[in-house]
Amino acid sequence: MGTTFVGGLSCGMQVLSKQGRAWLVAAIIPICTWLLGLPLIFVCGMSFGPKGILIGLDAGYGLATTALIVACLKSDWPQLCIEAHQRAELDSTEAARGVS
Repeated sequence: MGTTFVGGLSCGMQVLSKQGRAWLVAAIIPICTWLLGLPLIFVCGMSFGPKGILIGLDAGYGLATTALIVACLKSDWPQLCIEAHQRAELDSTEAARGVS
């Protein structure tokens, strides 16, 4: 199950970063894994032993994956396309002028 969460986490991180919203990734991951997941690891580890550690890890990363996927699904894709097109035009005009 942990591999599934990490795969979804990676996809969500890449999509949001490419959208120019890396700040969202930088906020969600520490909150879910450190502020929520770490206490769960401690509590579940004390209660269930090594299996509890895995439960806490899966909960933290699962929550992070869910939050990133929700952020991707809530994206304003038409507006992001317009912004990307504008950036591409700006880059091409700078390249034509020789500005780097």
